[in-house]
Order: sequence, then C-alpha cells, then structure tokens
Amino acid sequence: MKRILCYGDSNTWGTNPETGERYDENTRYPKVLEKLLGADYEVIEEGFPGRTTVYDTDVDPYVNGRKYLYPCLSSHAPLELVTIMLGTNDLSTGVKVNAYYAAAGVERLVNLIRHWSIDCRCKCPEILLISPPLIDEKIKDIPVIKEVFDYNYAPAQSRLFRQYYSDVAQTTGCKFLAGEDYVTVGCDGVHITAESHIRLAKAIFTEIAPF
Repeated sequence: MKRILCYGDSNTWGTNPETGERYDENTRYPKVLEKLLGADYEVIEEGFPGRTTVYDTDVDPYVNGRKYLYPCLSSHAPLELVTIMLGTNDLSTGVKVNAYYAAAGVERLVNLIRHWSIDCRCKCPEILLISPPLIDEKIKDIPVIKEVFDYNYAPAQSRLFRQYYSDVAQTTGCKFLAGEDYVTVGCDGVHITAESHIRLAKAIFTEIAPF
C-alpha cells in the first residue's frame, strides 16, 4: 500500500464556499485522488482550516503548519508522497506576510520533511508543491471573510503565489502544480468550488502518474 499525505488548509479540508460545511468524500480532492489511483493507494487528508505555512497568530495556537508537520509525518509513515497546498492564510490580517514569505514558509516545510526522513531513518517522500488558489476581490462583500482578509492586499498578493512557489519547487527539486490553472474560488472568494476539487485531483493524478 502506497501512502500519500495531502497537507493543507480549509481547501484541503474541503470547505464548501456556499455553506461553510464540508464537502463529502465524493468531492474532496484527496478522496477523489485516492479513487483515481486505485486500491493500492491510501490518500491521507490533513487539511486544517486556518492553517498557515509556518506562522503563528494571536488567536489560534494550532494553525502553524510547521509545528504539526513533524508528528504528522511520523504518525502516517511510511509515505511515498506529500502534497503541500498552503499559503492562503499567510495573507490573512492575522499574519499578513506577502506571497514571497508564504513561499519561504513552504520551503521551510520542504526542508523539515527532508530532515524528518533523516531523523527517522526512512525513505524521504517525494514532495508536490501546489500554489494556492487566487483570492477574489469579492471578499470585500462577504461577512466574516472581509474581516479575515484585506481585499486591497490579499487578492493582489495571491497572484504572486505561482511565481514564488515555482521558484521554490525548482530550487528544492520538488514537483509543482499551479493551483490557479485548475481551481477557481466560489462565492466567498476564498474556498474552491466542487468542480475545482475534481479538476485538482485529476491534475495531481496526471502529475504523479506513473507512481
């Protein structure tokens, strides 16, 4: 059995932009990917709403993606592949770093995975970086969301994700997918549509096959 870990935020968890509830297993991209790969694969969903790459907030002590990743890798080992789609929440008003520093956070996660494999004396999984979806300016009209993201800042910064994440992938020797090529956000301007989950799963499948 080959095991794949999908590490991300609310879009990996599967937040429905229309209801705020969670998409079902026939929709969420990790589970769709698992079905595409077949019976020899297990895809582990590790999405947590609000998760950042490596940054803390004053409100939630659990969102720092770096702090949880090491034990997460250990509890799910052995792993053949880790996908990382994080960075959207780095642009939130609680953190508000720019896209460059979000990509720098992702690079730290890549290095952590490789150091973890040395520590545990196990094979290092391949790593697929997925740049987060574009944030839409419609967030200015959405209750709660407009308090979390500055519409004058976050949408523009999200358009730089592709460039900086691609650079990190090239520098670190990781696989790369530009999320914006496959996903679109729904009515809340942040969370991706059901159709986008399906498209992203197929894109990941194509990128990693044969695997």
